[in-house]
Amino acid sequence: MKNLLLILVVLGIGTGCDASLDKVWQVKDLRILGVAANPPEIHANDITQWDAPHVSFEALVVHAGKKPVNYSWQFCALESDKSCTDFEDLLLPWEDDFEDLGFVCGLIVGFPEEQTLPDPMTEQRWNGILAQVEALYNNKESGVADIIATEPATLRYAIPSFEVTLFEDLALYNCMGNLLGTTAGWWPSAILTVSDDEKSIISQKRVTLSINDLASEKKGQFFKTIFGAPVCTDEITTDCVPYKNSGTDENSLNVNPRIEVTHTTFKDLQH
Repeated sequence: MKNLLLILVVLGIGTGCDASLDKVWQVKDLRILGVAANPPEIHANDITQWDAPHVSFEALVVHAGKKPVNYSWQFCALESDKSCTDFEDLLLPWEDDFEDLGFVCGLIVGFPEEQTLPDPMTEQRWNGILAQVEALYNNKESGVADIIATEPATLRYAIPSFEVTLFEDLALYNCMGNLLGTTAGWWPSAILTVSDDEKSIISQKRVTLSINDLASEKKGQFFKTIFGAPVCTDEITTDCVPYKNSGTDENSLNVNPRIEVTHTTFKDLQH
C-alpha cells in the first residue's frame, strides 16, 4: 500500500508540471538580467570630496521584441526590503532621545584621530538630514533606452548608468536608525524601474555603506565602552564583537552580531 501511495504521489507531481511554462533561459519579453554597483562597498570615512559621485549603478536589460523601453533610476538611502515602496514609513521622526543617540553615533562615525566631540544633534539638524534623504530619493533619472542590436533574437537596451552623490551625514543617519548595523554596515540601494507598453519591472540593488576600519585601536576602545566588548582584531579574538572589513572590492556579507549592549550615560561618554 505504501508503494502504491508513493507511485500516485510521483505521478501527481509529474502531471502537475505545466509544460507550457517558459524555460528559465528563454527571454520572450522585457527582463532585467542584472544590476551592478561600483564600488559595492563605500567607506564613509574614506570620502574626501562630497561634491562628486561616490557610487554608480549599471543594468543589463533585454527584450525579445522591438518595443521602446522606459527606465527610471532613483536612490533609496534607507534600508528597505520592499524596493523602497515603504519610504515614507521608514523616515524616522524626531524623538527626545535622539540628542544622546546622535552624540554616540557622532563618535562612532567620526574621525578618532581628530580628538574632537561631534556636533550636537538637534531637531533642526535632524530635519535637515531627513530633507537630504528625501532629496536623494526624489532625484530620479528617467528616459527611453536605446536599442543595441547585438543578436536578432534578443535586443539589449542601453540603460544609462546611474551616479549617486551622497551627503556627509548619511552614515550618521543610518547609525541612529540601526546602531547594531554599525559593525556590518548599512544597505542603501538603487531602484531601477523598466517598462514597455505591457509590463513594468522593479529591481533593487543594494550597496554596503560602512564607516571604515572599526578594528582600529581608538574605535575598538569606544566599542568596548558602548557594547562592553571591543571589535575583534588579529590580536583580539575572544570576548569581542566580530567584524570583517571587506574593503571596496567585494560585497560585504557580514551578519549583525548578537551582542549585549552595556548602557552608558551621556555624561560618561563625554569623559
